Amino acid sequence: MSMISRLMLAVCAVCLASGAMGRAGDGALDIILSPHNGRPALVRPGAAFEAVLTKQTPLKLAGEDGTLTMAVEWEARPDGRYVATCHLPDEIAPGVYALEAEREGEGDRNERALHVKESFPEVYLVAHIADPAIGDGGDLEESLGLFDEIAAEIGEANADLALITGELTANDTAEEYAAFLAALEALSMPTFVCPAPSEESARYFGSPPFAFWYGEDAYLGFDGTATNLAPPWEPAESLHYRLRREIKPARWAIGFANRYSQDFPMHSQISLFVDDPLDLLITGPWEMELVDEEGEEMEPALPWGRTPVAITPPASEGSYRLVQVSSSEARPRAPESVIDNDTNESEEDGAP
Repeated sequence: MSMISRLMLAVCAVCLASGAMGRAGDGALDIILSPHNGRPALVRPGAAFEAVLTKQTPLKLAGEDGTLTMAVEWEARPDGRYVATCHLPDEIAPGVYALEAEREGEGDRNERALHVKESFPEVYLVAHIADPAIGDGGDLEESLGLFDEIAAEIGEANADLALITGELTANDTAEEYAAFLAALEALSMPTFVCPAPSEESARYFGSPPFAFWYGEDAYLGFDGTATNLAPPWEPAESLHYRLRREIKPARWAIGFANRYSQDFPMHSQISLFVDDPLDLLITGPWEMELVDEEGEEMEPALPWGRTPVAITPPASEGSYRLVQVSSSEARPRAPESVIDNDTNESEEDGAP
């Protein structure tokens, strides 16, 4: 299916949402806040995953072989939301599932919310897409075409998961978010979205920070420009520390952020880069120019600790990056481009 066809389907989905299940009328998250196609759950058969909802309602998984009602345990949160611990049967088939909620005529459905895998590879590829900025220059078709080409190349490279960070859309409009949601369907692998902070991006994908596991490795998505880091019922200084502590047993602990700013609060920098340094930080383009005492441009580096940094040029300019992960390394490759397709033979940066 072409990108334009997917865009038309997305627009139709927005128009018909009042009569069908799946997100809100404008594509924003509705009853099911997570997991979703920008923050899916990765789980083995027989294991459990958590879902966050605005109300308690029966939950089902929808896959190629039909629907499955799960055993669920509920917990109310201080913010009025509900956490559902969902237990999968041992015999569930590996694959990609939508998560459905329905009660008293109200319904919601998050596509590609759950990826059930029998095992996770020890060696795999991670794709990083920074700043797709759908609608950049006022041309949805052109920016969607670039994203489509990047998605095709990532698929041909057999990337196992994709990290998407930064400016998802150019103008934070419902039309652009609908187009971006449709563009995500070009990616068959799990996609984790850590957007630039805005009220609109939070409505469509939730707010960082968050962490997830991929086999033995763990990933921490966060807003590297944040000043207000935590929900009101948690101390702000504890959130990054708690997430970092939870993923401490990982083979590799890899951070990915929309941006990194040196104004990022000191206590979070110490938690992530000094006390228990992340093994790698992947971000979009820097917002500042770094110069040395002589006024010469410097390579970007964290002012704290020894975590290496891989900075990916904007997808709105046709760029993306692959990261090779194995037992011996989490090594970023040089950025690639779908515009000129020239291979960057320069030394690969950011290797731990």
